Amino acid sequence: MNQITIDSYGKPAKQVIEDRVLLEIKRLLVHTESTIKEIGHTLGFNDPTNFIKFFKKYAKVTPAEFRISYKKNQLYYK
Repeated sequence: MNQITIDSYGKPAKQVIEDRVLLEIKRLLVHTESTIKEIGHTLGFNDPTNFIKFFKKYAKVTPAEFRISYKKNQLYYK
């Protein structure tokens, strides 16, 4: 499976899955009022700390910082 994913997407299956999870987290942060804990639980993170660490590893900011930044940018461009 990993070789097929590399051939199709140019990256390993683990990275494709992580990219998709990160995209879904961002979507939920932007388009819902769910708490960060609820979003993490919805996506299979049993511990909010692990969820925040996962997000920060790839997004370089915490989920709360991402959400605040997005809302500030939306207000700026309206």
